Amino acid sequence: MTYKVVSLGAFYLSGLKREFTTETMGEIKPLWDDLEQNGTLADLQTLNDVDTLKGHIGACIKTEPSEHLSYLISVATIEPHEKYETAYIPASEWVVFDAIGPIPTAIQETFEYIYGTWFKDAPFRPLQTTDLEFYPLDMYFETENPKVEIWIPVERK
Repeated sequence: MTYKVVSLGAFYLSGLKREFTTETMGEIKPLWDDLEQNGTLADLQTLNDVDTLKGHIGACIKTEPSEHLSYLISVATIEPHEKYETAYIPASEWVVFDAIGPIPTAIQETFEYIYGTWFKDAPFRPLQTTDLEFYPLDMYFETENPKVEIWIPVERK
């Protein structure tokens, strides 16, 4: 699986955060659907002002080891926005992989490959901050094999 390395300055994620467990992760996709139907995703997009990340982001915010996953449906912004929850993302290098195929299966399989196989021999180690699922504005969910980018913050070994 190929990847690219991207250096990105600090930014914020602005959006809606929910807590999930391994048992409730199936509720993430319906949450995206609800936010699209009620206009929240369109409203968030008006705030998206980080050129490298023009699109929507599903962020897995890493905290203390826990059974819970903090998941933020968001956009990248230069400044935090009071209307939405925000997370500060420090400047770092990122490895970026394409997850191609039906969602959410392709995303889950790509994460499993990255953390289960790729990092073992990679010249990088993951930072314990925030992993991103990036959905570019020109992405078509209706295609048979949509492409989502997985962004993992890293440091060199």
